[in-house]
Amino acid sequence: MQIQSLSLHYSEFSSAGVKPINQDACDAFIPASNSPALTLKGAAFAIADGISSSTVSQIASDLAIKDFIKQYFCTPETWSVETSAKTVIQSINASLYTKTQQSPFCYTPDKGYVCTFSAVIVKGDTAHIFHVGDARVCLYSDDRVQVLTQSHRVNHSQHESYLANALGVHANVDIDYLAVPLKAGDIIILMTDGVYEYVSSPTLASLISTVNVSESDVGIHNTSIDNKNATPLAQRLVDIARENDSDDNVSCQLITVECVGDGKFLTPEYAVDETSVPTIKQLNVGETIDGYRIERQLYQSARSHVFLAWDENTKTHIVIKIPSTELAQDSHYLEHFALEEWLARRIKSNHVINVPTRIQPPSCMYTISEYIEGQNLTQWLTDNPKPDVEKVRSIVEQVAQGLMAMHREGLLHQDIRPENIMIEASGNCKIIDLGSARVAGISDALFEHESDIMGTAAYVAPEYFLGDSGCDQSDLYSLAVLTYYLLSDRFPYGTQVAKTRTVAAQHKLKYQSVLDDRRPIPAWIDATLKRALQPNPEKRFASLSEFIYHLRHPSPAFLNRVTAPLIQRHPLKFWQGLSLLLVISNVITFILLYGNN
Repeated sequence: MQIQSLSLHYSEFSSAGVKPINQDACDAFIPASNSPALTLKGAAFAIADGISSSTVSQIASDLAIKDFIKQYFCTPETWSVETSAKTVIQSINASLYTKTQQSPFCYTPDKGYVCTFSAVIVKGDTAHIFHVGDARVCLYSDDRVQVLTQSHRVNHSQHESYLANALGVHANVDIDYLAVPLKAGDIIILMTDGVYEYVSSPTLASLISTVNVSESDVGIHNTSIDNKNATPLAQRLVDIARENDSDDNVSCQLITVECVGDGKFLTPEYAVDETSVPTIKQLNVGETIDGYRIERQLYQSARSHVFLAWDENTKTHIVIKIPSTELAQDSHYLEHFALEEWLARRIKSNHVINVPTRIQPPSCMYTISEYIEGQNLTQWLTDNPKPDVEKVRSIVEQVAQGLMAMHREGLLHQDIRPENIMIEASGNCKIIDLGSARVAGISDALFEHESDIMGTAAYVAPEYFLGDSGCDQSDLYSLAVLTYYLLSDRFPYGTQVAKTRTVAAQHKLKYQSVLDDRRPIPAWIDATLKRALQPNPEKRFASLSEFIYHLRHPSPAFLNRVTAPLIQRHPLKFWQGLSLLLVISNVITFILLYGNN
């Protein structure tokens, strides 16, 4: 399967300029072109500028740059760029803030370990920009320069200003974020104020275009990150700033996009051509594939075939899954299929299916997972048709634990339903089948060809039918539907959700109470489910843990709720009763007035 990789060239230059100390810092890391890290995490570039009022700001700049480049690539591969970078920047800010608070500068933070900070992550065909302070990030595209960041400097007057935002000043920091699409030939420029205040955008555009036209063939400006001693374009930009009387440190970085990535991702063990998908005949009973002996077929569907096999190395049973015959030539499906085992290896939870270690790389495209001795929730419900509330809670809490483990890794399951929950003999519940999972850290290019809604319609959150990509609350909704179904053998909106393809139609959905005269279900659980099953995800619980808590603890708002007056609950009965009282009152009055005559 052919994958188009991201290709970049990089140039940087940093100097103290006319000042005795260089408080600027910059660095970058571009993973090797054949490394999964380039597809999963992208290439990282960062620049920092010290604060002139601080004598230790250069330490802050250097620490911020080194820690960002190192820590960003240590974040989970499944996290999105935004989540990864913001988490790291917040961590760096907390470290600098603590360092200042533990120093003689604790009462004058502007003299402590503070700096401005800007970073660019280039991943696939997108530049992800993170900005704190007054450095600047620009994009040169189609012969013009566009400024992508706003300065966080506030002017008091023509000659006085102060920095309103920087790393290390406060315990928490506000981070500007912007995602910008890229194409081949674009150049991203990062500059400190000692450069951009003395080099206008037209001058910058002219310089870049001149180098592109006359010097690109000999590679003068396309300097590899590993060759920092020859950075003519970056140094030329700094020279212009100094010629224009820049009185500050001068630093800049230039990133030339030679080729954007296509967003496709296959793990190394599955970077095989789609013709290597095994056929059903290759997995006949008794056949062996890579040390796994096929014992029997467990089931098949329109998407895959699943087999029980014996691992001759570990002497244990495993499960093998292969793509269905109909989808064996569908490259987009195969890309997604290849992710399932890779994702499962990254989730550490006793409530999510486990993947055993492979002894050797696969010879063709198939996935393996542990064999769970037990029954799925559908089969369990056949034997236990009306589980009590406590048993339902136990099952739902375990599934929630598995989902929370997935969400921590940036994954959405997207297909929570009874068939995808296994119950072991011990009672332990495990989520299986990650074939529909969506990964924040994998480019949307992997999912953009999916025209069908992932998951089973009865359990799918309403926002998917509007074309949304889903969020943690989407899995929460599916879990709430599962809870509702276990308690009632019904669905909260019947079959109507799949028919609502507009927000207006979803507003008309009417929640059907889970309460049933035949089953003892507390009214406050019904209120909990009603909130979790709101069509608008913003009106649901903020987290799975909150939902699980309220399945065991009545909401104070519910307990303190004032019962609606009779006129609102039963207006007809109210007026009938009032009329009866008036008749009785009139009769009594008549008797009292005329009874003695």
